[in-house]
Amino acid sequence: MDFAICTIDNKKYKAHEFQKLEESELAYKRRFLQCQCGGSAFFRKASTSGQAACFGARPHKEGCDLAAQESETVTGALSDDEKEYFNSGKELVLDLNFGAQISRHIDDTDEDNLDNKSRAGHHSNKNGQAPAKSHRRLSTILKALMEDENYFNSSNLKIDLEGYSYSSKNLFKNFNELTNEYVDDILNNKPNTRRAIWGMISDAQLDKKTIESIWINTGGNDTVSILIDEKISKSFLERFKIKELEDLSGKYILAIGKLNKSKNNKIFLKLQNIAYVTVV
Repeated sequence: MDFAICTIDNKKYKAHEFQKLEESELAYKRRFLQCQCGGSAFFRKASTSGQAACFGARPHKEGCDLAAQESETVTGALSDDEKEYFNSGKELVLDLNFGAQISRHIDDTDEDNLDNKSRAGHHSNKNGQAPAKSHRRLSTILKALMEDENYFNSSNLKIDLEGYSYSSKNLFKNFNELTNEYVDDILNNKPNTRRAIWGMISDAQLDKKTIESIWINTGGNDTVSILIDEKISKSFLERFKIKELEDLSGKYILAIGKLNKSKNNKIFLKLQNIAYVTVV
């Protein structure tokens, strides 16, 4: 995509022009971009591998004539078969082990290998006592949210997260839903409640203090950021094949953790476990 509109100054920028902005101005304005169709847009600087600076949008709004130019599009909605796929059991278990570490997938015959805490959150088919739960990877869930988040917001689907049960409408929250009022309500009433937050990344930066930690930004100062702890930042980059931080712009992320607010009232989630995140 050769151009995008910045909602701060309502100006249409070409990618090579946007690249020439002062670093501080570029860092600010790149978080307020949209396509001509009104879809959220992102900017990627020219890469060291030779890729030119460019804009993109994920997704474009229906009928946008720029959508065909891009390979990383998100379109359509979940089909009835796909909805049945996600709601095929009484409860869906988030498989946090896939890709995070070498582990053996637990199915109905592995009940004896679960510790007491985990066993409390799993059903078994033995003796026909209860239907088995369906296991889904975080990446599969994120792709489904990108296709049709409204289904998860209205579904009665129960989600098993490490033995604790959540409703899908309460667990999964798009970045746009994380207002100061919403986070204040959680911190005041349910301080230990986790959320699975997701959406498109505007940009990523190294933390100025630790140098090793990574800030994943999703927009302006009023939107949530995700802090990738320095202990797992290298594993994070390696797992998702990120060669430079610019590669993250325009990708979608799903991260699980507790929401917090900084002294400046900035909403953020600190990610300390590589198993609690996926990027597509």
